[in-house]
Amino acid sequence: MLSALEEAFYDVWTVLAAHEPYRDRTEDHERKIDLSRTLMAYAANGVRDVAELRRLGVKSLSLPPSH
Repeated sequence: MLSALEEAFYDVWTVLAAHEPYRDRTEDHERKIDLSRTLMAYAANGVRDVAELRRLGVKSLSLPPSH
């Protein structure tokens, strides 16, 4: 399960990078914590598939349009 969460986190974080190219994600600890909690909540509710965790993680974010 931990592997699935790590993979989903990395994938969603990559999507964030594409949508927010000027944001300093290396120091964005709050955003990392929020994303981690979101993914953990889905996993606690039975979501185990990496693709589904990724989809739900991206869906839960308020993302600006990509450029």
